[in-house]
Amino acid sequence: MKKKSFKILSLITCLCVSSAVFLFTSCEKENATEPIDSKPVSSEVISLKSGALSFETADLFFETSEKLESMTREERDNWELSLGFTSMRKELNTIFDQISKCENKDEVDEIISKNSDLIKSEDDIVVPIFKFNAYSAICNREGIYYVEGTIHKVFEDKVVSSDDGKIETLNKALSNLKSATEGVRVFNIIDNTNLKGTQFTTQSSLVSTKDKRCYFYMRTYLYYCSIGDGNYYNQVRFELELYNWKRIIFNQWTPYKTFCEFKEVVYTVPAAYSISFNDISFYFINKIEYSLPPRHSGQDTEKFIVSIPVGDPVFNVVGAGELNPYLIKVYGKGKNRGVGDRWAEISYTN
Repeated sequence: MKKKSFKILSLITCLCVSSAVFLFTSCEKENATEPIDSKPVSSEVISLKSGALSFETADLFFETSEKLESMTREERDNWELSLGFTSMRKELNTIFDQISKCENKDEVDEIISKNSDLIKSEDDIVVPIFKFNAYSAICNREGIYYVEGTIHKVFEDKVVSSDDGKIETLNKALSNLKSATEGVRVFNIIDNTNLKGTQFTTQSSLVSTKDKRCYFYMRTYLYYCSIGDGNYYNQVRFELELYNWKRIIFNQWTPYKTFCEFKEVVYTVPAAYSISFNDISFYFINKIEYSLPPRHSGQDTEKFIVSIPVGDPVFNVVGAGELNPYLIKVYGKGKNRGVGDRWAEISYTN
């Protein structure tokens, strides 16, 4: 992703570059199945800065994020250990492991109180405050990561970045975003102001027995990094989640480890794609249907998460206001061992 090879064009211009290109890309990617790259993640050019990951390039940021998705929980833990890093993902896993061992509501409430920066109680279950798993895999507990020296902080629905790489500048901007200084960018992971009344970025379903539950979520959002001087990249992400719960005393629900799986998953979202001509990259938005093969957790777990990039990382051209990653179509079934032959089913068409 060389910056000099990109030319800032309007969306209409990009769409009009070549109708033949558009048709070729549509036919080539239609009903495609997302590949899973199992190559190990290199740690040679990833460093730590104040306990947060620091990526030398945007290429490395997106490459690492994608390859982490092909690793097991244990492989990710070992990779983090080799760097001396603890991600928000690992912190959340530890917290949910603790909750799964609770025997009463008081114990659960105590854990929520101690970790109110990461979890909250919602509709009688405990959920992460940060619901975007690609971010939680690369940021630390405070939501911090660096790309090309630019500092980023993740929030529930946005990422705030500062070109000078200083936490002091970021903290000052966070106290009043309306008066943020030059070089500070507020990027909306999901910009709800651009959603029409019939558009959604998350769909969910629940299957339940008397004492077991399986929550099934599918969502889409924008994955972002700034590289200074007003330049940035973003990419559409699609995620699927299965959360497993069991009833303990006093009708309290708590996470528990069990085998879970999904099948028949298809999804369509608008994403950006690029094609190069004479060292110039042109972008256009396309709506492509993807499908995922049936997959299972492989082992007992409190939650099973799959996170997939859709389309290409794009430079400056497409921002949150232009690339609106809503779900156009999504279908799938998910369950865990505890609910037997019942499936949580999501079926939505915009």
